[in-house]
Amino acid sequence: MKTNNKKTSGRKIAAIIIAVVVVLGLLWVAPFFLSGASADATVHLRKGSTLSAVQDSVAKPLGDAFASRVTTLLKLSGSDVSRRQGAFDVKTGDSPFSVARHLRSGAANGVKFTFNNLRTKRELADRIASRFMMGDSIYAALNDTAVCAKFGKTPDNIVTIFIPDSYEFYWDITVDQLLNRMNEYYTKFWTDSRKAKAAKLGISPDDAQIVASIVEEETAKSDERGKVARLYLNRLKSGMPLQADPTVKFALGDFSIKRITVPITPIARQDCHQAQSACQKKPLSMPCSMLRHTTTPICAPKRTSAAITTSQTTMPTTLPMQPNIKRLLTQGA
Repeated sequence: MKTNNKKTSGRKIAAIIIAVVVVLGLLWVAPFFLSGASADATVHLRKGSTLSAVQDSVAKPLGDAFASRVTTLLKLSGSDVSRRQGAFDVKTGDSPFSVARHLRSGAANGVKFTFNNLRTKRELADRIASRFMMGDSIYAALNDTAVCAKFGKTPDNIVTIFIPDSYEFYWDITVDQLLNRMNEYYTKFWTDSRKAKAAKLGISPDDAQIVASIVEEETAKSDERGKVARLYLNRLKSGMPLQADPTVKFALGDFSIKRITVPITPIARQDCHQAQSACQKKPLSMPCSMLRHTTTPICAPKRTSAAITTSQTTMPTTLPMQPNIKRLLTQGA
């Protein structure tokens, strides 16, 4: 009898131990499947990344605990993340298991890219660098004469190929690939019909973008832009100075000026004169193409207006730019 009781007692203890082990195991495993990401995020991986680097990339937007679970699963599964590269989206509520699986074998996600309200080439380059792996190499390319020449441009007007709109590229897109894609969109935008309208006005496509950007900076009222555009086109045709406040602000490098009503220093006056003179010549040069971009158009028009700024004049190159260029080609006539 005592022997049976001992056996029964031993079985109960064994059962309790097993139950405790199972419960502890479930408690350890549960967070890998049941916990979720606290917010939407994007994890960036570069080829050659170690698990430690991956953990840092995940921890930055999602916290150390979540990142530790993800990398633990990657380690246990023997995943080689060093060959992975790209941007991987994480949705709120995604479990560490689903994130680890995505990083291990899922497809990289595209990165949406929209730009507007930029005033200089530097700002455009910074916006691109903040979104894609290429970093600041894009700025060097935009200032490289040989690179710009591939697209029939110069460092002064290369930003005109950046037609304002919403785009999507892979995070690891190269500088060459990005510029080629933007040039493709630029070419598609400037159809034969639009080129013919610009020619009828006596200007080139790039001139149209530059004038549209100056108009964008000159007035915020859409119903006035057609008249203002006509005014500038008439001045260009007759060889008159544009006498446009936006070009002066661009030359001064002070975009906070609301209206040019006060005397300026001799040096600033000289800069302004050079900017105005450049805007009289055809093709329009850097000052006229940079109001909001730094080396081309003065600004990048908004969806409703159209102009992107650069360092010397305004240049239409943003989401808003398309409407303004179209308006210039129609109302400017």
